[in-house]
Amino acid sequence: MNQCFANLIDNAIKYSGVDVEITITLSEIESFVQVAIQDNGFGIPEDKLPNIFEKYNRAHAAEMKINGFGIGLNYVKTIVEKHKGRIEVSSQVRKGSEFRVLLPK
Repeated sequence: MNQCFANLIDNAIKYSGVDVEITITLSEIESFVQVAIQDNGFGIPEDKLPNIFEKYNRAHAAEMKINGFGIGLNYVKTIVEKHKGRIEVSSQVRKGSEFRVLLPK
């Protein structure tokens, strides 16, 4: 799980440009513990959100010169699901993204 959160934080930094603001919150939602990582970055276009967790998918590959292979979010989702959890994302272009990891208590 450490690597999962490290990947999400690394992505928040990588895709936030110069002035990076990251908020990490921990909360309880029903029978889950939620860790939310929110950034003020570039955001993910709505049409790309459905495929964001697919292997080798890079939402910003064509527009930006950011290093990566497109396996990080797929890895995060796989590990979270192996722990019987789920991951959710919401995003707005030029406003940022929020990834929420929900794990059973």
